[in-house]
Amino acid sequence: MSVDTGRAGQMKILLVSLRGCPPYLNAQSYRIAKIAKFLRKAGNEVTIVGHRLQSSTVIDNRLMEDMNSFGQVPIVMIGKNIVLARTSSSSRILNMLGAPDDFVFSMPTGLRELKKIISAKDIECIITSNAPTSYILGSLITQDTEISWIADLADLWTDAPGHDAATRFHRSWRRQIERKMLSQSDGISYVSESWESMLRGRYPAIKLCHIPNGFDSEEFKPSNPTKLSHQGLVFCFIGTIYRDMDLVFLKAFVDFMEKTPSANKSVKLKILGAIAPKKRNEIADLCEFNGNIEIRGFLPHFDMIGEVMDSDFLIYDLGTRGTAKYDTLPSRLPIYIGSGKPTIACSLPGSFVDRLLRKFGCWRIVDSNKKDDIERCFEEAWELFSSGTDIGNLKTWNGESDSLHWDNIVEHFNRFIKEVQG
Repeated sequence: MSVDTGRAGQMKILLVSLRGCPPYLNAQSYRIAKIAKFLRKAGNEVTIVGHRLQSSTVIDNRLMEDMNSFGQVPIVMIGKNIVLARTSSSSRILNMLGAPDDFVFSMPTGLRELKKIISAKDIECIITSNAPTSYILGSLITQDTEISWIADLADLWTDAPGHDAATRFHRSWRRQIERKMLSQSDGISYVSESWESMLRGRYPAIKLCHIPNGFDSEEFKPSNPTKLSHQGLVFCFIGTIYRDMDLVFLKAFVDFMEKTPSANKSVKLKILGAIAPKKRNEIADLCEFNGNIEIRGFLPHFDMIGEVMDSDFLIYDLGTRGTAKYDTLPSRLPIYIGSGKPTIACSLPGSFVDRLLRKFGCWRIVDSNKKDDIERCFEEAWELFSSGTDIGNLKTWNGESDSLHWDNIVEHFNRFIKEVQG
């Protein structure tokens, strides 16, 4: 595929992400790959600087192939291998030593290698994503070079609920470091629009830009668009099942199946995603008495997309776990929207996520704590299927959701980068 060079103002951009970049497959890697892909589509020269993660991390070369759709994006790995602190004792030791995000990284070595890349490629703008080590490199680079630095807040650091510091002193110390670093940036991009007022209050002189996570419509084109491979009615839940989730949607499905024996041979619920150890027995008990539930576990991104596109209805449930109160766009939500599938969303009325679901036109939105209401959604879906309704033509997700297409997001980001450069 040829590179779109029709847009003026090409730039040489360096993306730095030390906690996730292609070919490693996690939420951060996916964000970096999509930003790189569409910045490349805009005609920019893009280089990624990453760090080798632990050997257990999933690698998927399909992410690389997709990222290079509009031209090669070089990836340079810097530093020695990361030593992750997974046990409570090692994590506490690193906290006491002042390691900002619980892994050991040779900052002088990383900085030296980063400067070589910047010089060799004549970089004009550096974007560091995911706090805090990437931010530290960004702030140090600005002290020795004239290039622009944009700090991409893919996640919060010291403001994140559950941020763990060894002592109050360490928490205060980290906050001071974070604010000093970000105040040295030329621009800040952030994943959740709800963070804008906080950032504007702290950094009034810094340019800000909202860059949410999005979806890429190219990923959702089925190999056979006229027919699904399965027979019957298939529901699909995507996401991690955390230990504090109430699983009301799952209990509602079990009750629906018990009350609707005619659906027993035709209906299936697939669960895609990791399951917290404390929830495995509970789910196993439900599945033991209901053969219509299939536990697929964690799947690589593109395999998950295939399962989504081979389903009729999607189940979204965030409202019953603690993260529902966070004012952020959940990383999985764009997948639901990008698929175009009718979705039963279990949410908390009045929450940030609930407002997003209503803004984007979700098919059905119910209180995540009301099992009877969720069960009625399963019943309605079954009635539509039984009556021969073409479920693929159900009206779902309105035009507002186009704002979450990665192409549109990065086009906005491209303009912001030029603005930061002045």
